[in-house]
Formats: sequence, C-alpha cells, structure tokens
Amino acid sequence: MDAATLALGRRGLILGGLAACLPGMARGASPTALLEDCQFELVRKGTRIGTHTVAFERRGSTLQVSSDVTIAVKLAMVTLYRYRQTGIDQWESGKLVAADCVTDDNGTETSLELRAANGRLEGRSAVGRVRYALGTMMDLCFWNPEVVRQPGLIDSQTGEFGTVAMQDGDLTQIEIGGTIIEANHYSLAANKGRAGEVWYDRACRLQQAVIRTRGEVIEYRRLT
Repeated sequence: MDAATLALGRRGLILGGLAACLPGMARGASPTALLEDCQFELVRKGTRIGTHTVAFERRGSTLQVSSDVTIAVKLAMVTLYRYRQTGIDQWESGKLVAADCVTDDNGTETSLELRAANGRLEGRSAVGRVRYALGTMMDLCFWNPEVVRQPGLIDSQTGEFGTVAMQDGDLTQIEIGGTIIEANHYSLAANKGRAGEVWYDRACRLQQAVIRTRGEVIEYRRLT
C-alpha cells in the first residue's frame, strides 16, 4: 500500500470567484458551495479503513484549508497498519502560498513545509530542500477541481514532484448516499505506476475518487 497516495487527498477559483468551472462542468457554480467543509470515508476491499476531512476558513485575503487523513488497516482485532497525516494550506489569489504537513506512516514520521518566496514555492521536506513554480499544487488539493489541469503534483508526504496525465472529463451518473447525481469523471495516471479516477458534481465539489497503486484499490466516498 502506497500511503502517500492514500492522501489523495487538490488556481484561480479560490478567492477570485468562480466565473466558470472546468470544461464539461456547470458554469457559474457557487464558491460558497465549493468551499463547504467535507469528509470522505476511505474503503479498501469493501471495508472502511479511515477518513479524510477537509475544512475551510477565511482569514482576510487568505483561505486556510485543513486536511486530516486517518487510516487503520486491521485483521480481526489486530491493527496491521496505521497512517495519520495532518496538513494546513494557505491560499492567496487562487494560489497555494504555504503548506505544513506532518505524516506518521506506521511509526515513521516526516514533515513538509512550503512557503512562497522569490516568486516560487520553496521549503524543506523528507528529501531535503525543494523548489517549485508558484501555482503548483499538492496531492491533498483534489478538493479544488483546477487540480486536473496540473501537469504534476507535490507528494504531501515526501515533498517529491510527480508528473500527472489527466484524461478529459465525461459526464456520468454516480450514487452518493443513496442518491443518484450527475458528475464529471476524470481519469489520471501519475509516474511511479499510480493511477486513479475522480468525480466532481455540477457544483465542482469532489464527490468520489478511486486510487490504484501497487495492487491496491482505495475508494474515497463522500460522507458530508
């Protein structure tokens, strides 16, 4: 199981207003609806193994986004694997300008710290000093549908950059909480053999995701 990928956790539609969504999505969607706090359950082989919670808070011109991923894989009463990741992002003018992530991967702790500086996104990570173009997103940013336009994402656990190839979305129907809704479906493939799918509703909110890595299939199902 690739724990970093489990944190699947997301430019210009954050603070500047949402004049239009991605191709195929509804236009004029409400930024207020998009930034509702939300929680997903993580499911592996039909069993719930954890949750991912995302919360939003405006602080003046800054949007703060908090993420909390908690995973426990059990066999009978024995916990075989634990994962916990907390992250706090700061967004200004639709761009990620700061991020602090702490990860406990089954007892191995790592941290990632990023800040906007010198026109770039710079900081330190488990792999040392890192530097990216301002506007680059992390793999925790899938709450933001603009993430599907990114050529690559920063791994929120290691700080490494991975390229991403995204297939254009198509409109389909999915079941969420017993209700059938229309959603825009995107398929993605990243380096290191990872792949997945994401579904956004007409209001551009992430509703569902599937991650495939190292023979594992992890489902994200929206609870709230």
